[in-house]
Amino acid sequence: MSKKCHKTSIGGQALIEGLMMRGPNDAATAIRLPNGEIEVKHHEEHRLQDKYAVAKWPLIRGMVSFFESLKFGYRYLDYSAEKSMEDDGTVYEEEQSKLDRWMEEHLTEGVINALMIIAVVLGVALALVLFMWLPAFLVDMFDKYVTHDVLEARNLHPLFEGILKIIILVLYMAGVRCMNDIKRVFQYHGAEHKTIACYENGLELTVENVRAQTRFHPRCGTSFMIVMLLISILFSTILVLVFPGIGTIRWLWVLVKILIIPLIMGFGYEFIRYAGRHDNVLSRALSQPGLWMQRITTIEPEDGMIECGIAAFLAVKGGTRALGLAGVENARYDAEELLGHVTGVSPRELLVHRDMALDEETVKRYFSLIERRGEHYPLQYLLQEWDFYNLSFTVKEGVLIPRPETELLVDIALQFLKKYHTDGPPARVLDLCSGSGCVGITVERNFPNCDVTAVEKSDQACAIIRGNMERNHTERFTLLQGDLFDGPAAFGIDRADLILANPPYLTKEEMGSLQAEVGYEPSLALYGGEDGLIFYRRPVRRRDRRAAGRKRRRDFCRFFR
Repeated sequence: MSKKCHKTSIGGQALIEGLMMRGPNDAATAIRLPNGEIEVKHHEEHRLQDKYAVAKWPLIRGMVSFFESLKFGYRYLDYSAEKSMEDDGTVYEEEQSKLDRWMEEHLTEGVINALMIIAVVLGVALALVLFMWLPAFLVDMFDKYVTHDVLEARNLHPLFEGILKIIILVLYMAGVRCMNDIKRVFQYHGAEHKTIACYENGLELTVENVRAQTRFHPRCGTSFMIVMLLISILFSTILVLVFPGIGTIRWLWVLVKILIIPLIMGFGYEFIRYAGRHDNVLSRALSQPGLWMQRITTIEPEDGMIECGIAAFLAVKGGTRALGLAGVENARYDAEELLGHVTGVSPRELLVHRDMALDEETVKRYFSLIERRGEHYPLQYLLQEWDFYNLSFTVKEGVLIPRPETELLVDIALQFLKKYHTDGPPARVLDLCSGSGCVGITVERNFPNCDVTAVEKSDQACAIIRGNMERNHTERFTLLQGDLFDGPAAFGIDRADLILANPPYLTKEEMGSLQAEVGYEPSLALYGGEDGLIFYRRPVRRRDRRAAGRKRRRDFCRFFR
């Protein structure tokens, strides 16, 4: 992979025993199951920005993104909790407690959903108390009994409230970090940052490369919280200066701070967006408080967590996007074909089962093929098969890739055979420069009254032809290996009713300007000499004047006549 650094808009979220990566259009989760396997799943997201142009406007997009992050984040957390606690088939002998049995009997899905809603409401209420009411209350008490209203007189309430909010946030995060379950979540958070950093540094996504990266990233939810607190200090100070006395009415002050939260989100989002895309003195200075906070909210991950990060990142990065960035034409089609190849599911079925879960090995195999295709290695060689004239052929390096325009040759051949050889003895068809055998085998399969003899020089091509003969169940098809220019007599051929050939025809100049994909195909089947006509000229114009040479020349002349 190129060492060129490149930014990405992909972000993530640490989950329970896994993580989520979110791209411009969708998301993917990678969860470590109880049996040790990683389950990767693609998730479609129907976002407001896709429906309403106003949701993409600056400031407004920040509010929309925040609330959508909460909505989707809760969904992925719930999904990861469910997956991480799935039954792995292990039988436990210990008996359930009375409480476990009672919960199993009475906690239906509806009750559980209701409890989750209550938990969310209580969580929001706790956040409002901790970060809205409590700081204001403590600063009021401090100003009343310690500084004797000096803070109020000098409009310093917002500053001290903001500092207190940051202290509460730091203490809260440091406290929950001590819990084992949260510690593992923070480790997955580190894996997420390291994976994104590895990609942005232009390195191959391997455990070794990801492990060496920093776990701190400016475009992070932790940084977003710190930035929002700093912006809230600024906005609150401006409000107090513009509307003196508003801070003395406690309930009104709390209400105003709640109402300006969406605006603070909008500015915070724009800053994080800027910091994630630029690396300069300003962005580094303003990002530093958030990076300091990440020393608490991220922990060095285990290798297994890094594997989850790589799997989720690759899944959301998407084959189509990767191939498009590599300049591959028909990127979507190629990506779908490769995904169908590794999953054994047709591209049409994949459209129906877009949320199909994949295992880690399948994801790795898929993106190894995507990376190879991004180097313009032919899709057909990666699939190792290709359809030609409604038949399927093995296609590998060493033979030309069957092309749609070559089907015209088959059309003309079949028309000729049907016109002159429908009745009578079988037509003798000679397939020169057979390659994969697609032309001769297709004719044999579509016209019963013919015997086809294929001539091919390459050992590798001959092996592929034999495989295609078996694959397509040929009955009247013979393969002869040798040099075409030895003449028909060398193969024991004295007559043919139809000669088929797709010989080398490219000139020396054309060989130097081939499409990248064509450069992987065998030059033996492409290069036709200086002017591309060596195949046509050599049989009928020999410099060798020996009798044997003249005999071979007459043989070819007779065949071409």
